[in-house]
Amino acid sequence: MQLIRGLMSEAPPDMKDHRETIQVPPPENSVGSTATTASTTAEIAPLELLLASVTTDPIMSLLLGFGTALPSILTTSSVSPGTPFDYMITADWRPDPASHEIVTRAALALRTPPALAGATPFDLEAEASVAMKPAGRDRAWRRSVRMGWEHPPETDLYRVASVAAAANRIDSERPGRLLNESHEPRGFLPIGVTRSLDDPEPTRLSIMDPSVAIAASDSPDQNSRQEMYYAAVTQTIFGLWGNWSATTVELTEPNPDRVIILDARLDASPVSSGPCPGTLVIDFAWDWSLRTPRSISFRSHLYAQDERSDSPESDVPTDVFPRSLGGNDAPIEVLFAGNQTTAQGASIVALNEAGDDFVAFGPAQGEGVRRYRMTIDDLSLDFDNTTHIGLALWARAVERMSPGRIGPWPLEPHLSSVSDPRPPHIEVDHVQLASLPDASGECHVRVSWPAVPNAAGYIIYESSETTLRTQLGLDERSIEATLSARRDEVEAALLDRPSRNAFTRRIAELVTVTSLDLTLPRGSTEIHYFTVLAQTAAGVPSEWPTGSEAADRLIAVAVPRIAKPQPPVLEVSRAFVGAGPDAVPIAEIAVSPQLGHRTQRVVLYRTRVDSAARVVDSMGPPIADVNTSANGWTVERASQNGAPASIINMQGRDDPDGSWRNIWYRAIAWSDGDPERGLLAARSEPSPARSIVIPPPGPPELSSLAISQGAGGQLIVFLSWSSPAPIASTPLGPHRMSIDVRAAQFPEPVLVDELALESVAPSQEVALQRWEQANGSDDTAGPPSLWWRDGDPDDDGVQTYRAIVRRPDSEAALSMQVHLRDPIGRSSEATASFDADDLQEV
Repeated sequence: MQLIRGLMSEAPPDMKDHRETIQVPPPENSVGSTATTASTTAEIAPLELLLASVTTDPIMSLLLGFGTALPSILTTSSVSPGTPFDYMITADWRPDPASHEIVTRAALALRTPPALAGATPFDLEAEASVAMKPAGRDRAWRRSVRMGWEHPPETDLYRVASVAAAANRIDSERPGRLLNESHEPRGFLPIGVTRSLDDPEPTRLSIMDPSVAIAASDSPDQNSRQEMYYAAVTQTIFGLWGNWSATTVELTEPNPDRVIILDARLDASPVSSGPCPGTLVIDFAWDWSLRTPRSISFRSHLYAQDERSDSPESDVPTDVFPRSLGGNDAPIEVLFAGNQTTAQGASIVALNEAGDDFVAFGPAQGEGVRRYRMTIDDLSLDFDNTTHIGLALWARAVERMSPGRIGPWPLEPHLSSVSDPRPPHIEVDHVQLASLPDASGECHVRVSWPAVPNAAGYIIYESSETTLRTQLGLDERSIEATLSARRDEVEAALLDRPSRNAFTRRIAELVTVTSLDLTLPRGSTEIHYFTVLAQTAAGVPSEWPTGSEAADRLIAVAVPRIAKPQPPVLEVSRAFVGAGPDAVPIAEIAVSPQLGHRTQRVVLYRTRVDSAARVVDSMGPPIADVNTSANGWTVERASQNGAPASIINMQGRDDPDGSWRNIWYRAIAWSDGDPERGLLAARSEPSPARSIVIPPPGPPELSSLAISQGAGGQLIVFLSWSSPAPIASTPLGPHRMSIDVRAAQFPEPVLVDELALESVAPSQEVALQRWEQANGSDDTAGPPSLWWRDGDPDDDGVQTYRAIVRRPDSEAALSMQVHLRDPIGRSSEATASFDADDLQEV
């Protein structure tokens, strides 16, 4: 009313321009949550709001004096009979607000004609939206429903002003609910019917039910499905309601959430023999903002791998959580009692939202996605028959909210892998090789010795090869000497001069076990010597070994080196077997290893996919693995400084299927391990990729020429032929085609042209356009002589070509020649000669 009073203070002509400023609160969603933005202001037009109200609500129209009321007594036909009386209304007006002149004016209110009730909604449909988040944790899922029907026609005497809508569950025994806004102290407000020029469906009326809660399912294995009735009825401006129309819609509950497996780290610890103890650490998460979990079940599968990238044979979740290869252990169940969390068969801790610190279970983890870390430390991983062991991991949750819906498994298992952690125990006579450097660059070795009766512990002493040689007066070690020869030289010197001063104690504490994992200095190239003394409980050590015992009790260890060859030099060239038109192209290949570690075999790879040649491991299986002269490959070997002979050159041929695409080759050199010098076998980096094109054998294929007379008379002749030659240019260049058509006794050729296949007109229309651009258009002269490609190649890659030939005289005989040349100069030719009597009209 305050807005109306402000409006009435204006003169009638100024009312439409009157504006009021009001406060607009922040937006609010369907569950009553308000946005964090501040309130804003808006400028409104009171007159427009007033007119919107009185044209949609008959009660407001009546109360505000706009007069759409009808008699209270209506017939049973829902049609008002109108009133039998005419009325005249008088009122005093002040035409000029600045003047005090009063004018009395009269208006006629003629008898009302019969009024129609609101139209029954036609083509009523209801459509559910995507699922909306529950109003709170463990609350019902919600969906909004959009109900719509065809907009009834509008006339001067009939218009739908407002509507009412109702909804109810089909299986509910309770009354339905009106979607209209309630009006205090009682009743409901009608829903006004408006139109917008921007409405994407201007011919339909729509009403939204903003939030419908979906009742929980009765079964843990099924999502809830809720059938709903939706009904609507219309009202005219005269307050007459029509008949209800109803429809149904199904509201479905979304699937339960999936458990989020963030990480799974599988580790193994080295042991001297038997299976290695393993540990699995799983980081996972669950969104507590929607549902509280009752439990989360973890299933897994352990499998042997040749490569760490190998996938399991099946991605179907198992029923077990094995602790070893082939195991049949029970699954791991994580149980939730409120915030408190336990894991059967594992230990579990809570993480903060960032996942970088441990916190207490519950609110400290956050109110949304909560992270957990679970550790399984009783795995037994046997690497005796495999180099790597893979793990496939699945998890699914059960909701605490009744009926305890069971969530889905992940679409794909989470994969993890671990490699054999044991160092290579390669014994060269009396010298043991340590492991390769770990991530920190240190090499490990397991040193062991026999147990001594009554020993309380053991003392470990260490010395280097350089120190012992200096103490024993030996020369510097020879670069070419083997590990065994170097140790034999030291042992022989110890027989006469046992040297305790060359050794230092490795570990200050007394060692109570008979084996120990020790690390060697980074980058060491020496032999490291260890010797062990036993000590009694009284602190008395055993005697320092002398004579032959000093050599026998030495434990010699060396750091292995990877004998990685340099990338080989690869040369690929094209050659021909045979001569003349029957010559068959092949690839001649030469591989030359470079200086460095000796090459004992060469592996050759080939692919036709340009992108695959960038990484040798994506080129597919090798086409040749060569270490000796055989199967068409010639290997040349040479020996240096008495070492085993190594490959210095390899030559051979490859005979791939002919194609106009690039063929890519790459080569890898492999060395052999040399245990006597502490060298481990390794492969080189791949050679640079070399490409070559091996064309198909023989000249390009070209069909015979087919000729037929056109329906336009004796002057027009059609010519066609085909070829599987590629249209696009090849790495060696394009295929070229020429056409030469001549008429007897005429000096000028009828049609002569030569083009690369990709330059030939792709259709008759394009060929004609090109001819007109070069020669001008002449509609009276008839069609010119043209040739073109007819459509795309067929499924076998054969392209059809066509030509239209305009003869200079209907009696002139034609001679025709088509010539096709491939990028390396081989060619094919098709010719034909036809007299006028040979032509047949088509």
